[in-house]
Amino acid sequence: MTNGRKDVHPSASRVSRCHSTERAVSPRWRAAALNDPVSATTRAYRRPSMLKRSGITPPHALRVPAEAVTPTSGCPVGHRAGIDTRGACSYHGVDEEECVMRDLQGVADTLFIPLVARIHVSRRFPEYFYDEKALSLENFVPGDGIRRSSSEYMYLASVARYRNLDRIVREFAGRNGECNVVNLGAGLETAAFRLADCGARFYEIDLPEVIEAREKVIPKGPGEVLIGCDVLSLDWLPRIDSSIPTLFMASGVFQYFREDDVIGLARKLGDSLPGSELVFDATDEVGVRYANRYVRKTGNTTAPMNFYINDPEAFARACGAELLEQRPFFKDMEPGVRRRLKIGSRIAMMVADRKRRTIIVHLKLLGRKS
Repeated sequence: MTNGRKDVHPSASRVSRCHSTERAVSPRWRAAALNDPVSATTRAYRRPSMLKRSGITPPHALRVPAEAVTPTSGCPVGHRAGIDTRGACSYHGVDEEECVMRDLQGVADTLFIPLVARIHVSRRFPEYFYDEKALSLENFVPGDGIRRSSSEYMYLASVARYRNLDRIVREFAGRNGECNVVNLGAGLETAAFRLADCGARFYEIDLPEVIEAREKVIPKGPGEVLIGCDVLSLDWLPRIDSSIPTLFMASGVFQYFREDDVIGLARKLGDSLPGSELVFDATDEVGVRYANRYVRKTGNTTAPMNFYINDPEAFARACGAELLEQRPFFKDMEPGVRRRLKIGSRIAMMVADRKRRTIIVHLKLLGRKS
């Protein structure tokens, strides 16, 4: 007997409870939960408003019954409880993969912000940007902090850099044929899947713990190489095929470095692979202040942004590089998409482009002059 009713399946009782607080669930959803609680909850993921109203808790948020736990060596990230036979951490009550994801802190934790943006825009404006692989990762995003603190403009600003970078990668591959695309600070980026048809080999570089978490949730794509390493150490560089053209790419990464680190990295990459190219997104001094405010609103106070560019030409000279392009974020947005946006978003985009608050910087790395 559960809650005084003999006909309620114990699993349904758990599914209809959120943080131990009973909420009213519609008869349709309760019936679905009785028959197949996991499938019912999976459908609710596609309808967040229904999930919120019904109080149905996602499967990975359900506390695992003690009898389901099989003794093991413990949580994959060192927590004290075991993993049950379904791959759930009995300590956190979440899937093993999400347990790994939630353990990331600081800069690594910011990888969820662009992922949430790609998911949102792929659903709301698929004609502007669509990322099928990002949509498949929605269940791994911990909590609602990012969604609650994000605006339409912030989502689009995050995604605009991927749209622009995707175009530059396609142009580079079109000019050079077989080539390398080296993603610096890859996080949960899914460009290798979006651009699988361009024939490039993708190298995904990030901290070892981020690569470990990535491998848990994103299967390695064809022609994709994962390397767990500090980007600034350059210990990963010997693994890059130097016999073919190389494009280095960084999206939402350099902002967390110091200017001297970024300049030093660009110079070393140019010295090692002269003639290669580097493309990344950047903000000016005012823009980085706004960006820091936004990141703090998402709950992350441990990864401040430090790097900005007020003069791209001067920055290119400091790197010993040639400035190929500085591209505004929203220049190529289709009029039909713009008309569907809130007036505040349209004004913010206009200001960002006119004042060069957010730009894509594209450099040709020249290396040491002989």
